[in-house]
Amino acid sequence: QGEEVTILDAEGNIENKRSVIVITSQNNIISNLTITGGFTLGSGGGILYTAGNNLLLRDIIISENSAQGFGSGIYIDGPCDINNAIIKNNDFFTESSNGMGAIYIDIYPQIGNIKISNSIIMNNSGGIGGGLFAGFLDSELNDIELIIENTIFKNNSANLGAGGIYIQYTMVPIIFKNVSIYNNEAPIGAGIIINGSQNITFHNSVIYNNSATDYSGGLHLIYSANTNLINTIIWNNTPESINLIPDTEEHVPNINYSNIEGDTTWYGEG
Repeated sequence: QGEEVTILDAEGNIENKRSVIVITSQNNIISNLTITGGFTLGSGGGILYTAGNNLLLRDIIISENSAQGFGSGIYIDGPCDINNAIIKNNDFFTESSNGMGAIYIDIYPQIGNIKISNSIIMNNSGGIGGGLFAGFLDSELNDIELIIENTIFKNNSANLGAGGIYIQYTMVPIIFKNVSIYNNEAPIGAGIIINGSQNITFHNSVIYNNSATDYSGGLHLIYSANTNLINTIIWNNTPESINLIPDTEEHVPNINYSNIEGDTTWYGEG
């Protein structure tokens, strides 16, 4: 058996507004903890991390927290390593909220990597990026990398777009390795939206069975170049697998040894 898990419940509500944990110091380790009951008009319903220097999360559950701003489950503004986490059932507490991400990552102006591994992000809801919202500065200004591996995004929803994941305005390398994105819902880009970004790579990953009511069920690319799909499957998404805006040569993803459902011919190796 593993170590005993402690439950930290803020018991937040409309009259008792608070994040469960607010981190403003450096070099913190949080493990074997369930974080629940956060309720804030700001960001970071479960964890609000603004220290900007080295947060380590291990064997944690972040569930049933609410926010009105960014990061209903966790707001990350600095180097962070999340391993063996379950982030579930977090939301934004007004139906009209345009809140972003059960996990919200905003590295500006910090320096350092962010890694999410061996985790499950599920049953979260928001306005944009139901499971994850990430945005960065130019890589020349920030020596950072986002790595997501051995992780599942499932059953998340967004009322505007990107039920699973939303990536916005980044030149920073983002690597998805052994990641599954499935059963997510949104009007646009149900699986994942990549907007105005470059240097996004999927290795050995799957995007499947996501459903958009308007368009782009699987992968939605908006003015994004150098998106790489390697040994990756995009299948059974509604209404289509990949949607490009604009549909020009420089925005077509690089596809190698992958399986993409649909009538479009994609060029690459394998």
